[in-house]
Amino acid sequence: MEVNGYRIEAGAYLSEADLSKADLSYANLIGANLTDAKLFNAHLSDAKLSKAILSGANLYNADLSNANLSGANLIGVNLSKAILSKADLRGANLYKADLSNANLYYANLYGANLSGANRIKQTCVAQTCIKQSCLKQTFVAQTCLTQNCLKQT
Repeated sequence: MEVNGYRIEAGAYLSEADLSKADLSYANLIGANLTDAKLFNAHLSDAKLSKAILSGANLYNADLSNANLSGANLIGVNLSKAILSKADLRGANLYKADLSNANLYYANLYGANLSGANRIKQTCVAQTCIKQSCLKQTFVAQTCLTQNCLKQT
């Protein structure tokens, strides 16, 4: 599959690629390098992004519902207003990620690193598993945390 002149496939090198507003639903980007990529308003629902490198990427207002981001590198990523409902973020590194106003409803954050993610305010994480997650220096004011599994955080 090709989008905006970029080859979309597992292991692809898409560093700094402009894929904003692109429809990447169901795309296989396992292990892809999307460092500093522009993915704002992109449609990535049901995408396979496990072990992908997305550090510094802009995913503002992106739809990542049902996406597999397990083991992904999301250091410093902008996920503000992103839809991550039912996303698999097990073991993902979200160090210093911007999750302000993001929707993490029913997301799986088991073992994820959320340390330094100090912009989780007004984020919906209801029904989310954050068991064994690292939440050091994380600011969660005005955040909905109802019915979460918070053991060993």
